[in-house]
Amino acid sequence: MSRWLLLTSLLTSTSFVAAARAAETLSPTAFHEQVDALERVSGAHLLGASFVGPGDRVSPESLHVFLPWAVRGKLELRVASVDARYVGSAEYVLMRPTKGWVRLDYPTRHASRLRGHRPERLAVRAELRGRPGVLLTRWGSAVPTREVVLFVNSERSETHAIAQDAAGRPTKKACRRIESGTTIKFDTVCSIPLASLPSDGQVHLQRRRGNSRLPQLVVRLGW
Repeated sequence: MSRWLLLTSLLTSTSFVAAARAAETLSPTAFHEQVDALERVSGAHLLGASFVGPGDRVSPESLHVFLPWAVRGKLELRVASVDARYVGSAEYVLMRPTKGWVRLDYPTRHASRLRGHRPERLAVRAELRGRPGVLLTRWGSAVPTREVVLFVNSERSETHAIAQDAAGRPTKKACRRIESGTTIKFDTVCSIPLASLPSDGQVHLQRRRGNSRLPQLVVRLGW
């Protein structure tokens, strides 16, 4: 069964929803956050990847990550607002092999500030130390939506994500530049239907600035 078919079945599975509600909770072994600092753009092009559904809201009390494999070890988390006025990081330890949804205790002292952001303006990047791939996260309920949002520092370029159609053929999907407000940490969001993600998790981002084509970026999702 393909990953998409598996996740589609999970979307409607009563047992999956029950398991999601009882998702294991991890508390951080390290946590740091800063607000209104002078931190500028980092060298990263992919700031995060999240499931985002209609009506989703940022909920610091209900941040989840999806582990597609049974893994143990250190999980690293970074949260950044589009304007860089909020930046947070945390580390968690998976003491035993864990798979599926995990709720991450995120002990912010600025919960009201985070709730003031829309999900597409607050990037969350989760990674397993020593393993490639950015993990998919979600604010709120631990159920995957049919759309994944990539938070991209496009270097002010016109960006397209190379996904795949129902027959597995490459297809371009235009990404959206964030036009309102200050964009420092990232300036573009790429919304990709879950069914269109390549099975190997690698997404190619094509960028163009004016008449110049910038180097293509390859980002890998752990899903």
